[in-house]
Amino acid sequence: GVDEALAWDLAAIMDELASNIMRHSEATWMEWSLSRKADESLLILRFHDNGARFDPGSHPLPPAGHGFQGKMGLAMMRRLARGFRYRREGNHLNVLEVQLGPQARLVAA
Repeated sequence: GVDEALAWDLAAIMDELASNIMRHSEATWMEWSLSRKADESLLILRFHDNGARFDPGSHPLPPAGHGFQGKMGLAMMRRLARGFRYRREGNHLNVLEVQLGPQARLVAA
């Protein structure tokens, strides 16, 4: 029930987030879930992990013209997602919610 372009966006974001958690966060576990808000045509991807605190929605990107400096995946996720919600529960649990939907491609990076 998801169009092909949105499915590709979802796969790209899932791959980037899982890869970053495994390579950079020092997490010993992670889990994810996917749900759909039918009334808004949104997919909601949630990641939970016990790694280092990191909010991809607020982490600064380099200024235009300075290259990505290792942040190409972060820039890609911002371009494809409609939004991010991040919170830290206690001192050990990251909860990241990524919203994806048909308008995602219209959001500026």
